[in-house]
Amino acid sequence: MELSAHHSFLAGRIAAFLDREEIRVPLYLLDKLLPEDARVYIVGGALRDLVIRECHGSGPATEDIDLFIGNLADEFDLESRMASGRSLPTELGGIRWLPEHTRFAFDLSRLQDFVIFRKYRIEPSLENLLAAVDFTFNAIVYDRTSAALYENRCVQSIRQRLLDFNSTMFYNREITAYRALLLRFKTGFILSEAVFDFLKTNVDVEVLKFVKNLLSARLSRDLAKAVLSDYVRISGFRNYRRYCRGAAETLQ
Repeated sequence: MELSAHHSFLAGRIAAFLDREEIRVPLYLLDKLLPEDARVYIVGGALRDLVIRECHGSGPATEDIDLFIGNLADEFDLESRMASGRSLPTELGGIRWLPEHTRFAFDLSRLQDFVIFRKYRIEPSLENLLAAVDFTFNAIVYDRTSAALYENRCVQSIRQRLLDFNSTMFYNREITAYRALLLRFKTGFILSEAVFDFLKTNVDVEVLKFVKNLLSARLSRDLAKAVLSDYVRISGFRNYRRYCRGAAETLQ
């Protein structure tokens, strides 16, 4: 796996994004709650959306920011420390913090609590985090402590408008299918052959029921319906070759 810390332009844009008051203030409050040697890693989502905008001129609206926090003891309870705002548990091992006076949600997790690390008994580290993130366009990490940017084929996949697996260490079929379908719709990117095959072979009646329920719980009725309609369109292609042909025609 190639690690790169030489994306100075993107790192500068990310630093400017994080310096916006509605992000800077919650992060300052978070810093005050953490030990001095804690490492705060911003991962995926918000960074992905920013890179999409830089590469293509426009991109999805950012609604939440994912943070993994390293060097925290197992007994360090993040949720009990969040005195400002509200916090809710997430299905991936952390909490969703909803600070006051900002439209952004902050998904926080101790690095060792990342569900992939727990399921596969992987050592919590920056390198392993980059290797375990689900999709390539999410394989991007900004280390706030050192102001360094790391990525693993994220920029390449975004330039290609491709939704591909970065790792096949899945948490489960249901969550992977949900995230693939939601992110495909959100970005408009083309599925890689591996992701297309995963959806064709793994989305059975039970998985689809789970995805429908989670979409209904997380999204508006119209948006959930649109994501499911996109899945129906994708599943209508008999093979990847026909899917690519149809995707190319849609982009024209």
